[in-house]
Amino acid sequence: MVVDTETMMWHAEANSGINASGGAGIQAAQFVVNQKPDAVISGDFGPNAYNALNAAGVPMYLCGTVGTVREMVERFKSGQLQRVGSPTQAGHHGRG
Repeated sequence: MVVDTETMMWHAEANSGINASGGAGIQAAQFVVNQKPDAVISGDFGPNAYNALNAAGVPMYLCGTVGTVREMVERFKSGQLQRVGSPTQAGHHGRG
């Protein structure tokens, strides 16, 4: 989801890399970078996605257990989300 945090206008985008056998994190990160976001909120950031977003200068935040997009955005705007400084999970490359 892409959300304007000021107006709360949003649009959903399909994850074109969801069925990729490899490189899904990089594909998703490149899509996000192309949207020119001020930040990304997610439940996890694997090493490939983290490196791609970090190289593009996109700040990353963990959403924790918040349930709705509105709640995540509200927590982001109030500074309650944890900023990510490294990948939050191991990569999946080579796992069967």
